[in-house]
Amino acid sequence: MEAGLERMSNMLLGYKTVNINEARLEDLVRQKPDLIEEGLRFVAQQVFTDMGRLDVLLADSDDAFVVAELKVNEDDGMLMQAIDYYDYVVNHRDSLARTYRNREIKPDKAPRLFLIAPSFSPKLLNRIKWVDINISLFTYQCIEMNDSACEGTLLIYNEVIAPSPSVDTPPPQTMDHIDYIEDEAIRKLAVELIKKVQAWDSGNISVEPKKNFISIKVSGKGLMWLHTRKKHFWVETTDFDGEGGRSKVENKEDMERLFLLAERGFTKIVGKT
Repeated sequence: MEAGLERMSNMLLGYKTVNINEARLEDLVRQKPDLIEEGLRFVAQQVFTDMGRLDVLLADSDDAFVVAELKVNEDDGMLMQAIDYYDYVVNHRDSLARTYRNREIKPDKAPRLFLIAPSFSPKLLNRIKWVDINISLFTYQCIEMNDSACEGTLLIYNEVIAPSPSVDTPPPQTMDHIDYIEDEAIRKLAVELIKKVQAWDSGNISVEPKKNFISIKVSGKGLMWLHTRKKHFWVETTDFDGEGGRSKVENKEDMERLFLLAERGFTKIVGKT
């Protein structure tokens, strides 16, 4: 009875709610992305990645990439799927910015992630609060205008705010990560590595503690990511030619090999800036 009254009310107001498939949802998002957020603009859809096809790639008013994952039903699996696409865009944002150069994307801006669906389960919302990514969630309702003065199909969006973690932890410091290493000799190697790398160009090399690792950048470009463990530490490196890797440091010899990789990456970055 109530559902029937709602439908009748909608008709009198000049619209009715309708269901759509995912292809139509993509098309409506593409046509009017600024209905989601002011200044949002379309870049591409069905973008090929090594994890499948990304639904819609957008750009915000700050010229940063926005990865949009769309669903026409409530789907807890969309979070992990979206993170896979987000990871691809983060790792390929320079080449993507060149591919879509007419969209004037700034690859140095951190990408964002949007989840768009009719609804989100309490389970998905609870998981999101522990994900350290800039995620925005939007539910939508699709309405079909049947007023002669305004015809067509339109998406009405509503932003959903995920709950915050119940534990308020202070932002980490570099030494918080270093002190996690129990072995004193390994701890000294980690400190020595950071100091030696900074000495290459102290004015342009930054050491930034993150939630789960230490990021070392050269002129804003990622060079190394240091992950500490109880008895050792891991370091991811890049040389921007696909020859970077992940190195485990358990002794002085390991660090010396890693230092050569980092030096090669540094030389490549400096050569491109």
